[in-house]
Amino acid sequence: MPILADTHIHVYPFYELSLFFGGAFRKFAALEEGADHVLFLAERHDCHFFRQLKEGLSKVSGMECAAGEEVLTIRNRNGKRLWLAAGRQIVTAERLEILALTTDAEIPDGQPARDVIRRIREIGAVPVIAWAPGKWFFGRGKVVRALIDSEPAGSFLLGDSTLRPTVWPEPLLMRRAKKKGFKVVAGSDPLPVPGEEAKAVSYGIRCDGNIDPAQPLKSLRDMLTNLPGAKNFGRRDSLLSVLTRLKKNSSAKS
Repeated sequence: MPILADTHIHVYPFYELSLFFGGAFRKFAALEEGADHVLFLAERHDCHFFRQLKEGLSKVSGMECAAGEEVLTIRNRNGKRLWLAAGRQIVTAERLEILALTTDAEIPDGQPARDVIRRIREIGAVPVIAWAPGKWFFGRGKVVRALIDSEPAGSFLLGDSTLRPTVWPEPLLMRRAKKKGFKVVAGSDPLPVPGEEAKAVSYGIRCDGNIDPAQPLKSLRDMLTNLPGAKNFGRRDSLLSVLTRLKKNSSAKS
């Protein structure tokens, strides 16, 4: 059974959960009904949706949640299932965004990128250096390049996003990494703005394989490590859409 996954998901406190999960179920079903469907969270330091859902402090109307170690199962009224994997987003000392997929362990912001990647791997999770507008240029770009050149392929993934406009070619650093054997995953990366919850499952990856219900955490970590037959699904946003989203995000911060 193939696996469809959005590898960069945020759930902010003001999101409408029925819209978020309802949209995710619908989009996954439209893509491939018989596949396993996965959302990989990447929660920043002040967000703990996975923990709240696991402990019963958050509820999703019309849906059932079954607890696991770092992976939860969500079922809708029709009995359809998706897997929700824990994950954290860390802002490094160099102001890069690194995702720690499949863990809810707290990793403080402000540490050097190399140390963050090492710590994520030590706890068995999967590190992803996430692309974001402007964050792979100049000094930060040199840091990403140094990591690509000095670390062995497979020590981390690179993350693509809907925020890279369709007119923006594949970044040079991404191409450099792929030539060396690093792999790239895709995710929607919804912003902390009301309405962005509808972006979930806009962009992601399709892999061969299946998830063992008895060991979902191991299955997901193995999938991310190997990415068998990986292809992207969905699409990135247009330039106008990206600019509109970023403007709303900037206004929300002010």
